[in-house]
Amino acid sequence: MEEKGKDPLIITDKEDGKKYYGGDQSWFAKNSRAFAGCGVVAGVNVLRTLLQRDDFEDRTLGEDLRTLQKSEISRTEYTGIMNNMYKKMFVYETPVFCQLYDHAKRESRLFKKFLIPSFGMSPDGFIRGLLKYAKDNGIILHSHSLATTFQTYEKGLAFIE
Repeated sequence: MEEKGKDPLIITDKEDGKKYYGGDQSWFAKNSRAFAGCGVVAGVNVLRTLLQRDDFEDRTLGEDLRTLQKSEISRTEYTGIMNNMYKKMFVYETPVFCQLYDHAKRESRLFKKFLIPSFGMSPDGFIRGLLKYAKDNGIILHSHSLATTFQTYEKGLAFIE
């Protein structure tokens, strides 16, 4: 379990000693994943925080979640989990564009503006993907959401509280 007062989202790059706060989608090796990986990174950050806050029996957790449960985690470990989670999330990809995008230089303006490798994921896709990934790795989570269309400020605030 995490030391009291220590932030679970601190990640250390063991190669150069740099510290990061949470994951970063630019860590994906593939350009297409770096383009559409924000939800995946948020999902890994959520699970890491949850696993540090609550007690889960180690024997029920999959390897990725046991790694996220460790008190210290490296950037390499975090990136591996991000890649595993990406495969389970519902990212709307265009396969041909993904292949072209992955072979381009990451800073290429042509690809950033004109060839979009994916449409990311919907909020529902994010929730379903995160719940599926957690279940496949040994924990059952439930979600509660509120569609914000035509909701009053007070109702939204009450839901958050």
